[in-house]
Amino acid sequence: MRTIDIHAHLVPQCLWRAFDAGETWHGIRHEPGAGQGFAVMEDKRVELGHPKIRYTPEERLRDMDEQGIDMQVVSIHTPIFSYHLPPEQGRLLAQDFNDEVAEMTRQWPDRFVGLATLPAQDIDAAIDVLDHAVNHLGLKGAELDMVVNDRTWDEPECLALFKAAESMGALLFFHPQPRDNLVLARTDQYGISNSIGVTVEDALLVATLIYSGIFDACPDLKVCVAHGGGPACFGMGRLDRGW
Repeated sequence: MRTIDIHAHLVPQCLWRAFDAGETWHGIRHEPGAGQGFAVMEDKRVELGHPKIRYTPEERLRDMDEQGIDMQVVSIHTPIFSYHLPPEQGRLLAQDFNDEVAEMTRQWPDRFVGLATLPAQDIDAAIDVLDHAVNHLGLKGAELDMVVNDRTWDEPECLALFKAAESMGALLFFHPQPRDNLVLARTDQYGISNSIGVTVEDALLVATLIYSGIFDACPDLKVCVAHGGGPACFGMGRLDRGW
């Protein structure tokens, strides 16, 4: 039986090359500091603390071997989704990331499967990029945030993306922000925004997809919610009562 890690984030090497050259990467700049420093964008400052965050594919493979992992489904490090960018800039960021991941899957097809990132700030652009990623680059779907610039996924214009993903057989992997969520708005103590905050967002996403009728409109849509959907399963009785 193979061991497959479906939750494997990646900071692309193209970002590190830009940082090493003293350049920005699609508006993200590097700030020196402990570990690998910080990625700074718009009003966010994201710690790049763990040494593994800079691993090359070869280093990642060695680490996988040490952990007994046969295959990873790689997806973008969520703080660099960059949905604040204008759509065309978002396309370029997605192109750089998706091309790099696709090359990993071509070079090591038995070890890596890839999920795209999308310019979700523009649904039409997101559909175009998803189509290219799945049907030309060979990626299996895309990773998405729980919200897009305060827009939730039950808004009517989002349905077109779900229908497109359904028709392509593409997986949509939803993952929240550890440093930008509802819990962080209440407290920044004890690391709660990560330990609890992300799972709260997971459950909200599950409820939104169910209650909004998205699964009724797209019965064959493939969805994976990070962290087991958070406490959604634990609270399914209450969700069912609300339904």
